[in-house]
Amino acid sequence: MKSSLLRASVPLCASFALAACAGSQAPIGAPGTLPQQTARGAQGQSRSWMRPEAAQSKILYVSYAYGNDVFAYKYPGGQYLGMITNIPQAQGMCTSKESGGNWYVVATGSNEVFEFAHGGTTPILTINTMNDLPSNCAVDPTTGNVAVTIPTEPKVIVYKAGSIDGTSYVAPFQPFFAAYDPKGNLYINGSGAMIARLRAGSSTFQQLTLNQGFVFPGGLQWHNGVLAVGDYEDSTVYQFKIRGTNANVQGSTVINGGAAAGFWIQGKKIIAGDGGNIGIWSYPAGGSTIQTIPGNGFYGPVDAMVSLPN
Repeated sequence: MKSSLLRASVPLCASFALAACAGSQAPIGAPGTLPQQTARGAQGQSRSWMRPEAAQSKILYVSYAYGNDVFAYKYPGGQYLGMITNIPQAQGMCTSKESGGNWYVVATGSNEVFEFAHGGTTPILTINTMNDLPSNCAVDPTTGNVAVTIPTEPKVIVYKAGSIDGTSYVAPFQPFFAAYDPKGNLYINGSGAMIARLRAGSSTFQQLTLNQGFVFPGGLQWHNGVLAVGDYEDSTVYQFKIRGTNANVQGSTVINGGAAAGFWIQGKKIIAGDGGNIGIWSYPAGGSTIQTIPGNGFYGPVDAMVSLPN
């Protein structure tokens, strides 16, 4: 069920991304707005652990609504590899092919962003966003820099690779999700169902003109020359071709039963939340799932990401 509360909260909140509302202590949850709680990890584990084969495997990482853990699965088989615990309100995750397997996860509950090595269980870098509530992130494939969205300001902070020093850029709306293209241009979406771009080397976001609207902004990912933009309300991922400041739809993918929120496109498949499980659909065909990975005691994954071994 997709709650009308989510749409009504857009002007004030990071909403689906779970960042706290301005002037409110309670975060806005996933579909149906769950009661605030601390989710327990799979199999009752309270410590981070990972199977030895994870280091040489493609790993599907999944964060979930109100969870303080990230689950790891072998991709594409779906075998359970382990979990990383003690990440307060783990949300957005990001990596790139040029990251050497390293990846980031946003901890909204502690205003931090953690960097992990592929298959690792201990952070190799901790970024503190201070009083800013982070929501999502993206890695620049040209520099290794990481962009972190701050819906409550609104702004985006870009941190140099391997550094805790960041540069802030004012966003034209509350930014939820972020994605880089291969040239280092940064894209964000957010409140008002809008998209903006920060060109490499620029200090000002440009708002793009869309020929196709969407109801509630979901995930973003640059894939095969187009910007994939999720509409959480309609379980649809649109493919936008960017020309200047215009974004024109080239096609769309409906993922039946899925949540087009923090999805991940891997080759010809798209991975997203599917109720309490993880769904995999053909991409860009969409339709019904071609594979389901059972969830480990969580409700509705809010982000998914595949990390490749170095």
